[in-house]
This record gives sequence, structure tokens and C-alpha cells, in this order.
Amino acid sequence: MAENPRYHMISRFDLHQRLMHSARNVFNVMADIALEECHEGPGEDQEEWVTALIGFEGSYSGLVVLHCPEPLARRTASSLLRVGEDIAVQDVHDAMGEVVNILGGDIKLLLDGSGKQVHLSVPSVFDGETGFHDEFMMVPETVSLAMSNGDDRLMVGVQIRRGE
Repeated sequence: MAENPRYHMISRFDLHQRLMHSARNVFNVMADIALEECHEGPGEDQEEWVTALIGFEGSYSGLVVLHCPEPLARRTASSLLRVGEDIAVQDVHDAMGEVVNILGGDIKLLLDGSGKQVHLSVPSVFDGETGFHDEFMMVPETVSLAMSNGDDRLMVGVQIRRGE
């Protein structure tokens, strides 16, 4: 039986590399924040987190997630919007939604170069503790990495399954 031509094999390594490259580019180019991969997960000492996620469906389905400490999310939003540090929560959410939208778009291009078989949802953003991160990491289809800027660490990840 022939493999469905709508699918192509993507290794965990390729997903990891694409996600790292994409996150570095978004944060560095758009927010002037240099990120490096680190081998420690998001810090447990941070109580306030901003989590942004975007779903996709079609020939592949899944989620792209950005889990960021609130101070780094504020700094990122402030830089993206070119405003001072006194930034409204809604603006932080909007900026993090835009970042995860760009990350999702890049993963979509990896999965579906034509752009016709994978469709992105509208981003969702919420505040909270690390509970979502722990549950997200437990799913076998998750590929994630921790990245840092100084003492601030964030997590980006993707879950992918064959769709339809």
C-alpha cells in the first residue's frame, strides 16, 4: 500500500531544529531579544506565565505553544510594539499571540509547503502557572525546547499528529 502523498516524514530532530531557528528569528529580529537553547526547562521559581498557543488542522493536526515568564513576555511586547515598560495586559497577550502565530506559520510551511492542506486557528493566550506546561510535555507527540535570555527561560513546543 502506497503512503498518502499528503504526508511526508518529519523527524523529531527536524522539528526541534525548525522550532529553535524560528523562535530565535522571531525574538531576535522582531523584539531584539537573543535566545539560546538551554537544557533546563522553564524555571519553577516563576509564578506568573503567559502561554500562547495556536492550533492547526488538515493533513496534520496539532498545537504550537509558547510558554513564557510574564516579565519576558512584557519585555517582548514592549519591544514589538515600541512602547515603554508600562504596557497593558491585553497588549502583552496580543504580542504573544502574534509571536505564536508566526511560529505556527513557520511550522505550517514545514508541514505543508503549498499552504493548502494545513490551516491555522486563531491564537489563544492565557496567564497562569506551569500546569499547562507539565501536561503538554507528557504527550508523546510533543517536541519542545527550552530557550533562555539571561536568567529568563521560556519553552516553545509543537505537538503533531496526522490529521483527517
